[in-house]
Amino acid sequence: MPLQFHIKPELNERRKVKESNIFAVSSEYTEENLVEALKSKFLIQKDQSKVEDCMLFDTFDWRLFKASLFLYQSGDELILGQQESGKILLRQSVDGTPKFVWELSDGDLKKYLEPVVEMRALLKFSEVAITCSSYRLLNQDEKSVLHLSYKTLEDKNQKDEHATASQLVINPIRGYIKPARKLRNQLYQIKELEPTSDSFMVKALGLGERKPVEYLADLKVALAPQMRADDATRAILRSALRVIKINEDGVKQDIDIEFLHDFRVAMRRTRSVLSQVRAVFPEDATLRFKQDFASISRISNELRDLDVYLYAEKNFKEMLPDTMQSDIDPLFDYMRQKRVAALKNVVDGLNSAYYSQVMTDWEAFLNEPAANSPTAFNAASQIKELAQKRIYKKYRYIIKRGREILENTQDEQLHSLRIECKKLRYLLDFFQSLFPGETMTILIQQVKKLQTNLGDFNDLSVQERYALNTADQLPVPTSESRKVFVAVGRMVGVIEEKRARVKESFAQTFIDFATQENQQLFQKLFDTRKNQVKQ
Repeated sequence: MPLQFHIKPELNERRKVKESNIFAVSSEYTEENLVEALKSKFLIQKDQSKVEDCMLFDTFDWRLFKASLFLYQSGDELILGQQESGKILLRQSVDGTPKFVWELSDGDLKKYLEPVVEMRALLKFSEVAITCSSYRLLNQDEKSVLHLSYKTLEDKNQKDEHATASQLVINPIRGYIKPARKLRNQLYQIKELEPTSDSFMVKALGLGERKPVEYLADLKVALAPQMRADDATRAILRSALRVIKINEDGVKQDIDIEFLHDFRVAMRRTRSVLSQVRAVFPEDATLRFKQDFASISRISNELRDLDVYLYAEKNFKEMLPDTMQSDIDPLFDYMRQKRVAALKNVVDGLNSAYYSQVMTDWEAFLNEPAANSPTAFNAASQIKELAQKRIYKKYRYIIKRGREILENTQDEQLHSLRIECKKLRYLLDFFQSLFPGETMTILIQQVKKLQTNLGDFNDLSVQERYALNTADQLPVPTSESRKVFVAVGRMVGVIEEKRARVKESFAQTFIDFATQENQQLFQKLFDTRKNQVKQ
């Protein structure tokens, strides 16, 4: 017996999905139920049914999902679409399944995906079978006035009731507005149909074992102003530990270079918390873990340097005339060889008994109850007050050092200031939830601008030194060495010119950061002294 139409109490609420052409279908409602229900009001004719097997892709950190895109492969075709509308943007034939965007042949799809995906691997997170039945609604003259699609998808790797989803899509025909409106009004009244703005592929995204936006590399910890400082600090450090552990396997499997980057950043943030949020833990424990995490981080230094260079190989070659670009190939070939050994060193380190013991001890320390210690005299302080003191002290130091550097800008001083800015940025990130969000966003953006200038200067300095040092180690025949060294010298010359321009722009960048307006914002938010002294 077909399901009957009836008015639902929440009908008006459902209509808030304005003029929806997409309806989610409950698991109790079948395609046959729908057809029978529509036959009482419309002349309906089935066209065809087809089944399509699809592999859905995204990056580990869901970059496509966050950009409101979906990407799937069906047969030998890779297809990119918009989440909200379900509209297909681009299609491209592929030979096999690409792991990285740069493996795609040149074309619109590659150009579209490059700035979104960047260095991250495309990971298959779901395999679905999509069954699509097409219908036509006819008028009394048996002329098509509307197209309907009934789609059902099934996760091929799961067999429970949550592994399927169905959706009904109205495809209006131009010039036939009334039939679409009439059908939509009828569909609103079927309790087993729910108007939605989600396309079918958004449903497919939710069927896989991993769910969109479950991974965040940032330490987003909600803190209460009155929390004990040691409790709040442990919460931040547990968040960093979660990121470390999530990325371990990706580093070992060498899935893409961003796993190591996120792993190292979480390590660095951990060390920064231990250094910057002082005297909340016993001094001996703080010192021990700072040293341990510094040792672990050093293991991956060379691998990260090589990753950065090799990822930017194309950019480095573009610094050279076309006729010289192949001359520098031996440098990058040698870096690829070095990377094999560097990766093994990192994997061995992560598999070592030392690393396992450090992480076991660290997790136990973060989960154990607070212990009284004369060296942890800030443990019981309210976290907001302690955060204000640390942030404002670091900010004032950066303003002082920056003004000194303006008078005589030296490379070493810029490197030192970069480290201090990184510490300030971490403090702002750690304690962002304790202060007004809009103001914190403004301040963090200001710090980011100064960080970018100093970071670019440091990166160019490191690239210059690393290229020269690696070139000295190149095992190339004498007959080829001259071309390689000339190309390396030319590339280093371009890097040096860029570095000089970045250094020159520091003065204005710092002046913009140290405006009176910004100083007043920092002072208002973080200066806890009763008698504030105007800078």
